[in-house]
Amino acid sequence: MRQLVPYIILENYLAGTYRGDFAAVGLFVDISGFSTLTDTLMRHGQHGAEVLARIMRRVFGPPSQAIYEQGGFIVGYAGDAFTALFPQGDDPHVAIRRAVTAAWLIQQHLASESSHTTEYGVFPISAKVGLAMGEAAWGVLRSRDGKRAAYYFRGSAINEPAAAEHQAQSGEIILAPDIYKRLRDEIEVEPHGGFYRLTGLPGEMPTPLPVPPPATSMEAMKAFFPDDLLYQDLRSEFRQAINVFISLPELDEEAMAAFMQSLYELQDRYGGLFTRVDYGDKGCNILMFWGAPVAYENDIERALHFIHELKDSADFAFTAGVTYYNSRAGFMGSDLMEEYTCYGWGINLAARLM
Repeated sequence: MRQLVPYIILENYLAGTYRGDFAAVGLFVDISGFSTLTDTLMRHGQHGAEVLARIMRRVFGPPSQAIYEQGGFIVGYAGDAFTALFPQGDDPHVAIRRAVTAAWLIQQHLASESSHTTEYGVFPISAKVGLAMGEAAWGVLRSRDGKRAAYYFRGSAINEPAAAEHQAQSGEIILAPDIYKRLRDEIEVEPHGGFYRLTGLPGEMPTPLPVPPPATSMEAMKAFFPDDLLYQDLRSEFRQAINVFISLPELDEEAMAAFMQSLYELQDRYGGLFTRVDYGDKGCNILMFWGAPVAYENDIERALHFIHELKDSADFAFTAGVTYYNSRAGFMGSDLMEEYTCYGWGINLAARLM
């Protein structure tokens, strides 16, 4: 069974807890190079998709391992970027040091794997990384009958690392001032426009922690994703997919819960897949797909009916972008945490349109 939901969400869901918060160090990683890689490999059918899947595993596997071995966990993926959180617990200094160590190991790995040679060409891959401290709030939004659920993370521990990453160039790690102040005697940095560029990590690195075993509750996981996704064998393929990107205004918990209940009911009627509610520096977004992993002849009609009726059912205005493109459909991430998504220019265009 695939690990598609963070363990903190599954554990609390099984315990009947659907909301919480904690102090954390946030880490945001934005990887560059996959757009060109995907466009090229898309011309080579299923073999191109398999080559892309292998490269993605090589790129995302060791960074995921570094995060979990340093006490963090991955919240989710957004295109070729991802966010991780390191709970501060009783000793914030330890969490900060471990988060910075994970960031350093990620860039070391990507520097050593900066060029990927395939039978279809040579492709560079690089990343920008940002770190900051903050608060992380999480929640589970359930359907009226309690059989369906989606999770989210939000707060400054999600937004501030992305703001730091925006200051980075390829291959760099940018620290927010609060990170630097806590570790100023343990790291080497250069000032960078109100932030700090990490240039060295002297001294001994923290000992890797045992990685917690993956959650195995089928009952809990099925609330978040359909069976055919949890046991999907095919890691990557190219498919025509309808991408629906929804941008929501700021909503309180009650309004968001009501909106999601309407979404679940329409999804029962018209299908479509979505992975989670994504709160970030661009607000609250929901990305849905038709045509992957399961396709029907009338997927375009289904998607358009869905978004039209969702708009009519909401008592507030929202925007959405809809595109129909050939996309890479499959899993992003590693065995520790992965996400099913469609990747390609159709997603980017839908994001611009919403």
